[in-house]
Amino acid sequence: MKLPWGRSILLVLVVAGTVLPSAHAAPGDFEVIEQLTQVRSAIKKASNNVSCEVPAVKSCSFASLCGNFSSKTQSMYLYTNASGQAVPNYSMLVNMQTVDACLKKPFKEDLFTDPLLNPEKLFTEKAAGGKAQLKENQKRYNSEFARANGIFKDVQKRLIAYLQSQRTADNSAAIEASIRKIEIVSMNQLSLNDEVLLKTGCEMPNAFYVAQTMAVTVCPQFLGLPDASLFLIIAHELSHAIDPCNSSYGYLQSDKGTFILDPRTSMPESEYSEESHKGYNRFADSVGVDEHPFKEAIACLNSPKVMNVQTPSRASVLKRVDDKMSFIQEKDSESGEEKNSDAQMSRLQSEKEFFEKHHKDLQFCGPITGNGHAQEAFADWLAVQIVEKKIVEIPSSADAKRFAFETQAYSFGRSCANLSQAMNAKAKKIMGKKCETVDEALAKAELKPDHDHSHPKMADRVNSIYLANPGLQKALGCVPDKTRNACK
Repeated sequence: MKLPWGRSILLVLVVAGTVLPSAHAAPGDFEVIEQLTQVRSAIKKASNNVSCEVPAVKSCSFASLCGNFSSKTQSMYLYTNASGQAVPNYSMLVNMQTVDACLKKPFKEDLFTDPLLNPEKLFTEKAAGGKAQLKENQKRYNSEFARANGIFKDVQKRLIAYLQSQRTADNSAAIEASIRKIEIVSMNQLSLNDEVLLKTGCEMPNAFYVAQTMAVTVCPQFLGLPDASLFLIIAHELSHAIDPCNSSYGYLQSDKGTFILDPRTSMPESEYSEESHKGYNRFADSVGVDEHPFKEAIACLNSPKVMNVQTPSRASVLKRVDDKMSFIQEKDSESGEEKNSDAQMSRLQSEKEFFEKHHKDLQFCGPITGNGHAQEAFADWLAVQIVEKKIVEIPSSADAKRFAFETQAYSFGRSCANLSQAMNAKAKKIMGKKCETVDEALAKAELKPDHDHSHPKMADRVNSIYLANPGLQKALGCVPDKTRNACK
């Protein structure tokens, strides 16, 4: 993983476990590396004791879930199931990779040797350790992608069946449009090269849905997770195809069977012409917020008693656009050069007019408003409905409990504060001022649970949606929080 922070302060060689500083190493550099070596050794030792037992989740809360891992702050993996599928300590992964980057990679071997957790090992011979190993690493990626793709197809089929079960005389047209939007989504298999990974957002552990390409991407860092973990991640991303923002987009189909976003529902009139969709026919209609088949659930999720989503007002969104336009004008004025931003200003003005015209249906669109909480809450909610249906089919209570627990791997592996804070405190104590940007780097690289404005806090998502679901509560055997009610 390549990170942009830090400066070269030393060069070292690792020989048979011994760290040797370069001839130009500054006084004290060796001590820093030696302490980090001891930390890495302790981490590897602690990582040999990962249990396959499903921890008890006493109360149906994120705090109870995270409490199971207080003793694993120095372990690379938090949980491994009987199939050998493991949940990495993602906080540690990002932390140690950041420190290594600040020190210009002083260790010969990455702490996390799994190529899925070090995507660079999937596309360069040097990082992989040779041509033969690169081939093996890529074989591993392809195998895990095939497993994830199989789960994707199962989730897709289940989501369509769930939508069918919710059809009524009043919502039939909206359900049909929603089903069609789910049907055309596929899994995106990455081309294994650095540029693609960086451009598609896989430089960090991630998964996402893109409406324009109708594709779900699960980054390599997630592909080694248990089946149940992938089931929830994929269900969440697939649900974005019909979230309260993306539902407002329609799709067209060509005679050759290809699909595109209907430009009439996704961009200002000035940005397209009739020629742009010539030869395409209507395939899936736009579904506005008033016609959404789950509008009651959306209203419930956004309410103060559940996720308390603060949807930006029409005026605040328009002000964001005005501020962008003012910034561009000031920049042109300061440079004193010929304006090159006329096209950009025109596009912003068109977007402003488009939002004013379609505000009601676009108010939940994160890329437009700067707040994606409504989209994420809905995707969580719909995903957990599919998980609940899946759990009911599992005959063994022990297996149902394991499945329910493993669906939460994404949340506890990535966002438990007790894990991230412990590792960051240790790194900062050892590093001191040796890497002048380590504090800034750790702050940027740490996977914060609230993702600023794009995602709600993970604790709120788990408490108010995932662990508020009766099916998960029953499978886990946890004590429900009586102050929280699941949206229906």
